[in-house]
Amino acid sequence: MREVVKYIVFVVVILIVLYVGWAVNGWKKEEHTIVSGKPGGGYDAFARGLEELCREKEIMNLEHHESAGSLDNLAKVVAGEADFGLFQLSAPLHEDAVVVATIYEDIVHVLVRADSQIESLLDLDGKKLFYGLDGSGTKIVAEQLLAHYGVKDLQRISSTPSGSLSLLREGKLDAVILVTAMHAPQVVEAVRSREVKHLSLGDPYALHSSTHGICLANTELNPAVIPIHTYGRAMEGRVALPQLPVCTLSVPSFLICHRETNAEVVHLLTKSIFQHRHYLTQHNIDAIHLKEPENFQSHQFHVGAERYYQREEPSFLVVYAEVIALILSAILAMIGALTGLSKWVKVRNKNRIDTYYVQVGESIRNLHDHTVQDLQAEEDKLYALRQQAFSELVNERLSPDESFRIFQDLLEQAFEECHRQMNLE
Repeated sequence: MREVVKYIVFVVVILIVLYVGWAVNGWKKEEHTIVSGKPGGGYDAFARGLEELCREKEIMNLEHHESAGSLDNLAKVVAGEADFGLFQLSAPLHEDAVVVATIYEDIVHVLVRADSQIESLLDLDGKKLFYGLDGSGTKIVAEQLLAHYGVKDLQRISSTPSGSLSLLREGKLDAVILVTAMHAPQVVEAVRSREVKHLSLGDPYALHSSTHGICLANTELNPAVIPIHTYGRAMEGRVALPQLPVCTLSVPSFLICHRETNAEVVHLLTKSIFQHRHYLTQHNIDAIHLKEPENFQSHQFHVGAERYYQREEPSFLVVYAEVIALILSAILAMIGALTGLSKWVKVRNKNRIDTYYVQVGESIRNLHDHTVQDLQAEEDKLYALRQQAFSELVNERLSPDESFRIFQDLLEQAFEECHRQMNLE
């Protein structure tokens, strides 16, 4: 029995160690995905940079995929079709999605031809316009913006962000609204061509411009300014771009994941993003504005990300405290179960040996004032009792302990008394 228990304990401990090893390190060999947006946008640039960072630094196997935009990313993360996604806070997060990091503020770019007579959003009435793909945050923000300013009579043209800017430069579109990084490659290229310019939504020098009004009605939006010289100089000449500050809006963007995503994966990715911020800025200069959250009340952060933000580089014991606690709990529970089983076996065996004590005691009492035939019968009972006891001992139903030795002594006394009584007869 004891050898069997030792074997069981050994096997269970090995299984626990193997499971923990798989749980802690198994994800390193898995392929993880991040969904971004269309090529040329800020999300695409950031995701590509993160993919290259993870590959070059051998952090994890992360692969980026294009998508229709923010809402599409959210849907894929919630459905488990992607591990991570970039999300614009133009719509509420799903309850199963949580924040990993605040990436930067996306900018609302209202772009028109440089030679157009469009001076305000109201001038877009009746014009041909592109304002995002279905499933994108751009479309949501653009519709809020246009509705707020009362622009209704327009023609929405189907295209892609990059394709729409080409159409704008060719004069086939009157305006394009994109909600993306301030230095999104497609925006920078279009502005530097000097064929496209930003449309300001108000007076950037006013303490309370017209953008503040829309922000009161849409709390996820914030007033923003694109400063002079944000895009350097034009491709030809020495003209700073933009030449005047542009009053516009911004909306926060996040890296999100499913709340059930492996905490070790999220912790490592969060740590890599902030420790290699300089690397990411080579792909998307707006990543320079990456900031760790000052509080965790405004958004639901993943536990793996929170562990990084609330760090002072925790020790191995702190990092794996939950895993260690699980192992110890399992071992203690196993020891408790085995101890209980052992006590139960001892009690059961104790009860069994007690019945033999009783039978031997009865035989000793029956040895007095009996005939030889009666004594012979009692002796046969004692032999049968001894045979039964040794059979149960061999089958581990009795323990070879002090209680069994006492039984043997009582049995020997019974035999001696039986023989003495026979001699008296």
